[in-house]
Amino acid sequence: MESSGIGNKRYKFLILGGLLLIILTLTAVIYYLQSKPAFTPPYIANTVLIYVIFNVNIILVFVLLIILFRNIIKLYIERKKRVLGSKFKTKLVISFIGLSLIPIILLFLIASDLILKSVDRWLSTPVTRMTESALEIAEEHFRDYQQRAQKFAQDISTYVTKENLLEKKFWLQDRFLKSLLKDSHLDLVNIYLGEEELISPVVNPYIPLAFYQDVPPDFIKKALQGEAFYLREPMGNGLLIRSGVPIFSSVSDGRPLGVAVVGFYISPTIAIKAGTLQGDLEDHQQTLLHKKDIKSSFLFLFLMITLVIIFSAVWLGLYLSKGITIPIQKLAQATREISAGNLDYRIQSQAGDEMGVLLDSFNMMTHELKASKQKIEQSNIELQQTTLELERRGSYIETLLENITAGIISLNKNGELSTINPAASTMLHLVGRNLIGVNYKDVFSAPNLQEVREIIKRVRQTHEPFLEIELTLSVDQRKSTFSFNFITLKDKEQKYLGLVIVLDDLTELLQAQKMAAWRGVARRLAHEIKNPLTPIQLSAERIRKKYTKKEENGKIIDECTRTIIQEANALKALVDEFSRFARMPEPKPVLCDLHHIIEDTLFLYEGNTKKIKIEKRFSPQLPQVMAAPEQMKRVFINLIDNAIEAMDEGGKVVISSSYNPSSQVVQIIVSDRGHGVNPDDKDKLFMPYFSTKPKGTGLGLSIVSRIISDHHGSVRVEENYPRGTKFIIELPLQG
Repeated sequence: MESSGIGNKRYKFLILGGLLLIILTLTAVIYYLQSKPAFTPPYIANTVLIYVIFNVNIILVFVLLIILFRNIIKLYIERKKRVLGSKFKTKLVISFIGLSLIPIILLFLIASDLILKSVDRWLSTPVTRMTESALEIAEEHFRDYQQRAQKFAQDISTYVTKENLLEKKFWLQDRFLKSLLKDSHLDLVNIYLGEEELISPVVNPYIPLAFYQDVPPDFIKKALQGEAFYLREPMGNGLLIRSGVPIFSSVSDGRPLGVAVVGFYISPTIAIKAGTLQGDLEDHQQTLLHKKDIKSSFLFLFLMITLVIIFSAVWLGLYLSKGITIPIQKLAQATREISAGNLDYRIQSQAGDEMGVLLDSFNMMTHELKASKQKIEQSNIELQQTTLELERRGSYIETLLENITAGIISLNKNGELSTINPAASTMLHLVGRNLIGVNYKDVFSAPNLQEVREIIKRVRQTHEPFLEIELTLSVDQRKSTFSFNFITLKDKEQKYLGLVIVLDDLTELLQAQKMAAWRGVARRLAHEIKNPLTPIQLSAERIRKKYTKKEENGKIIDECTRTIIQEANALKALVDEFSRFARMPEPKPVLCDLHHIIEDTLFLYEGNTKKIKIEKRFSPQLPQVMAAPEQMKRVFINLIDNAIEAMDEGGKVVISSSYNPSSQVVQIIVSDRGHGVNPDDKDKLFMPYFSTKPKGTGLGLSIVSRIISDHHGSVRVEENYPRGTKFIIELPLQG
């Protein structure tokens, strides 16, 4: 993050430095050109300068175009990729370009037109003609001096040849040459004999002799070959024009023997101006050749200025937008990091403006969020620990409620059920219904539960702290006795919160109590009855033995004693039943097969039940159970006997078996199609000495109930639809 910021700063400084360098270069070029009056030809006609400026302008234009299009394409790609802030950046750049485009285009068109017209005026035909005319006047002046010099040289040559002065050497007198120089207004006279100078040249004392140079030998050789020559050379600040003419021999052969040289000195004023005109004309002609290049250079110069302004607008828009979009991007990145849970993330802010304040505020907010998160996490840990503890306690309470034998029902203050355990559902036959949140009036809406509903209503109205009551209810086609405890719940301010109902099924307990009482009675009866039965029976047998042989009363005595003995035996058998019931041995369970015990029991009935058919419906998955085989055999005998006796006119007894793996309970059902059991007698069937048969003792089903109870099982009676009765035995797998 920090290195990226340093890189961005370096990039910005490079851009600013490049723009500043371009602006300073353009300013220096424009100032340099404008410092020269009217863009004078020596500066404009410089070919190297023109090409350098032209090429530099092209390079700068292309560089600016590349940078400009790079930024625009980069902005376009960011917008296509939906980079955060790209839309705002685009709008800002377009706004700056729009604000600067029209003025800069107008400036470019006006300035370009002005400079092109100025170039046309500077390089126009009249200026060329004026320069050429001035140069022609100077050349004409120089040609006049050239002709005069050639004329005087020719006159000297003719005179010397005619008078044969070369042989006489009369002309060698310095006085002659000086008079000739003065009379003819010459500036220099010199005579060559062959290639050698005869005498020192006669020169006007006003010319700068320090810069004088002899005629080059090539020109002297040319004159000696019969050709005149013309020579123009600079001399100091002036110009020396010399003309040489050959001097011919006076004899008949007429060959050149020497050279006459005459010169005129042009003053520095005229020479410099003539040279300036010549240079200006050459520069002007050179400039005309590069007129298009000059125009192109100026056009590229103004185009570059235009692009610099447009680029500056684009860059300024990008720079200003970065001041907003980059912080926004940092904020977006920071929000993503924070949403991912990285609360240690901080935005590196170096801005001193409002955006910097915003980023600092965000960092402060992140710090506060982290502190809040730590507090929340600590609170969550404590809450989780509390929740785990509550769940553990709740699970423990639910386990207790599910496994406790007592029924638990709780109501909230609105009378809706908030808790009901399986024991309560089973006791009140409410299994298979979702009762949580249901009002107690709907839960206990059945007629057999009306008493419970009324008591709940009364307790909710009176807010009695505690109420204990026993109710006998008809549940699942049999009457059961329950103990109900109603406990009112209140908070510390004694406001009513709800009601808890604890109920216990006292039916089996009461039956056990009655059974125990009857066993005590049976033991006492057996003892009290058995004691007099033995002497009565012995006395009757003795009387029968002694007096039955006498004719007169023997028949009567025989009948009476036989009756006494029979009834005594019957009473003795009854007493034995009482004794067995009272002294029922503790079962000694072993692993046995109930199907095998039933098969052994049914073997006793083969051939003795002509009108009765016994059908077996055994489950093949029935496992072995822990039970006392002899006692279980007695149970099945009693149940089968009852079923046979209930069907005097014949019928079918069905013995079926099944196994419930979830509860590990084995179920045996003995059903008949007899006359059935009166609903009012169902709760009394398993009581001792209760019988619906005229000669029954009422101990058979009591013994069945006692044996099954000793095996920790249960036995109940139900109606066998459409008619008859079925006894259901349920035994746990482990006894």
